[in-house]
Amino acid sequence: MAGGEVCFAIFNKVAPILTRETPTDVPVFQQKECCFELPVFADLAAPDDIYRNDKHSLKKGYDSNYYTSVTMFIQKYVDGDWQDQAEVTNDDYGNRVINTNSDNTIFYFGFVADFNLILDAFGEGTYRFKYVETDYTTTDTDNIYPFSFCLKTYNENLVDKTVRFETYTTGLGGDVDSDLGVFDYRPLANQSPGDLWFNQWRLPQSFFGYNKSRYEREFVRYQNGQEVWLQDEQIESYTWNGGFYPAILHDYIKTDVLQADNILVTDYNSNNPNVIKNKAVNVASNYEPNWQYNNKKAFVDVDFVQEYQNRRKKRC
Repeated sequence: MAGGEVCFAIFNKVAPILTRETPTDVPVFQQKECCFELPVFADLAAPDDIYRNDKHSLKKGYDSNYYTSVTMFIQKYVDGDWQDQAEVTNDDYGNRVINTNSDNTIFYFGFVADFNLILDAFGEGTYRFKYVETDYTTTDTDNIYPFSFCLKTYNENLVDKTVRFETYTTGLGGDVDSDLGVFDYRPLANQSPGDLWFNQWRLPQSFFGYNKSRYEREFVRYQNGQEVWLQDEQIESYTWNGGFYPAILHDYIKTDVLQADNILVTDYNSNNPNVIKNKAVNVASNYEPNWQYNNKKAFVDVDFVQEYQNRRKKRC
C-alpha cells in the first residue's frame, strides 16, 4: 500500500471527540509500537501562510567522547518500504542546526523540517526521519524518530479536528529519552531566531476551546460597612481535549510542549465557536491521561489560561 493511502486513514477514522469513548477500531497503522503517525499540511500555492504550512523540529544530544558524527535522512513510505529521499546536509528542506555545549562534551543535532519544502520536493505521503549515528569504532547505528508524518496539501476538511501547538524554548529541560538526562536547549536556541528553539506539533483528534472567565475583585470596606470595588479582573481560560494517544506522544507533549517557555495555540476545528489563532497561553492544570487497564493509549484534558490578561477594570 502506498504511503499516501496509509496515512490518509488518519483523517477518515479518528477517535470520537465529544463522547471521549475508547475506540475499538483504531487504524492498524496507529497500533504499531513505533512511529505513531501525526498529520501535517502544506500549501504550495501559499508558502508564506503560516497557518496553512506546518513545521516540526527534531533534536538530539550526543556524547562527544563516544560519537564522531551524525547524519539525518528524510524517508518516505513507498510500495511497502521506507526509502531514503534525501540526506539533510543543508537548509534545502528546513533549518539544520549543529552546535556544542560550552565545554564541548555534548554536540547537538537539530532540524526544523519545513513540510512545504518537503511537499514541493517529494509530494504527498508518509514521511519519517532517520538518524545515522557514527561512534568512534566507525560503527553506524540507525535511530528512527518515534513519529511519522502524514503529509497532505492543506485542505479545510482534512485539518478539521486538529490543534497545532507552537513552542519556543531555551535553557535546560527534561530529556524524554532518559529520566536521568537533562537537555540543554541553549546550543540550538542560540542559532535560532530570537535565541529560542522553535517547534510545532499538530495533534489529531483534538479540540482547544471552551472559553470561560473567572473574576477576581478587590474591594475596600468603609466604616459604615459598605464595600466598594477597586478592581475587577477577568481571567480567561481554555481547555484542550487531547486525542487517543500512545505513551510516547504523551511524554513529548508534557515535556517538550507544556514545559516550553512560550506556547501558542491554533485550533482548526470547524465547529469551534471561538477563533483561536496563535493564542499565547500558560498551562493551568496537571497532565493526567485517562489510562485504562490493558490499553496502551489514553485521552487527556489540560486547562490553560491566556498569557496576556488585560481585561481589567479599575476605579479611576
